Amino acid sequence: MALAIAAEFAAQKSTVVSATTPLVSCTAVCASKHYTCDILQYNMACMAIDAYNKDDLKMQAAAADIDAALRKSGQKNVAVTRTDDPVAPPTEIPEIDRVAAQLSTTSAFGEDPNRPEIRYGTRTPGQASAMSSVGMGGETQRLREMTKDYLETDTVCYRVSLGTGDPDEALLRRRQDKYYDPLVQWWEGAFAGKLGVTEGLGDVQHPTSSYEACEAVVDAGDHFFRSALHTCLGATKSTVISFALLHGHITVEQAFAACRVEEEYQIEVNGFVEDGHDTTRIQSRIQLGAAGTLMWLSPASRPEAPASDPAGVAAQMEARMQAVAVRRSRDVVQNLLADEAAASMRARALAATGSSATDAELADDEDSEIAWMESELLALQRNSNRMAQQAGLEVPYPEAAAKDARADAAKIQ
Repeated sequence: MALAIAAEFAAQKSTVVSATTPLVSCTAVCASKHYTCDILQYNMACMAIDAYNKDDLKMQAAAADIDAALRKSGQKNVAVTRTDDPVAPPTEIPEIDRVAAQLSTTSAFGEDPNRPEIRYGTRTPGQASAMSSVGMGGETQRLREMTKDYLETDTVCYRVSLGTGDPDEALLRRRQDKYYDPLVQWWEGAFAGKLGVTEGLGDVQHPTSSYEACEAVVDAGDHFFRSALHTCLGATKSTVISFALLHGHITVEQAFAACRVEEEYQIEVNGFVEDGHDTTRIQSRIQLGAAGTLMWLSPASRPEAPASDPAGVAAQMEARMQAVAVRRSRDVVQNLLADEAAASMRARALAATGSSATDAELADDEDSEIAWMESELLALQRNSNRMAQQAGLEVPYPEAAAKDARADAAKIQ
């Protein structure tokens, strides 16, 4: 992290901001074109370690149990270990046996969420897909869905119509074609999938391979890459621009220009709003610069470069799609194992208390409802007491006032 901050200060002429200053304040005090992103670099590193690295560690910890369940069910093609020996005898891990029994009676691990009839048939653009909650991926799973959602509504796939005859819109269309066409062509060459492009607000549907590519890139990246990708998506609202930047196809300045085509056009036509457009510009530059710097500082985190020939690209995509299918299957098994472990723990707890599952569930529901009603009643009484005090009247609910007084006294002690 010290190296990151030093490198950024050297490159950006050291516009020094206190480490305790919030990022929003940092953007407001930048008075030149030299921007600091050391705070965002720190935030990205924390996200990489606290969120995405934890996801990887959870998967690694569960790998042995997942492999055992897959081998016992005969699904050895998605196991990652090299041995066919079970991890533990069936009597030691009964949850694995129950999951294996479920897997052995099913012919598939579920439908591919990226198939058009599944992805577009069960959701509207901008919403999470029906498969968003599959697996135990945590933040990594949310990043996969975010990447696919931004691709579905990617700005580079939408153009203004030339049928209106408006000269201003014709100017915007020329800019869109200038910045977006090369990015669409790069995507199609890098991931062997033709993106849908439309005029106006028409629906855009991309091939399944494009969504598989999104998942594959997220899966193949380490925790620093995922953190940088999350930052880029927030700045550009575009998966294509974010991937092009992190793959080294375009520079930070080119990514910044591409993601702001429409907004800069609106500024020219409708005027500039101070403390709005300026801070948005600075924040975008900071976010993209921080993500690009992180990839420069960590070469091992950079994604695999696309092949230079069509045959190589096709081979890469085939390998990626197979890897995605394996990971998705393992996610399903991990989810089943977690459910079995939770059910076993609950059964042991119920056995210790001598109550049935139905009794426990009813008791839990009743207790929760009573607690909620009591909290709502207390909130109403406190509000009535507050209004009475403001009016100089006697409080109508002295018991609530006494409870608040005791709580305040306990805090002081």
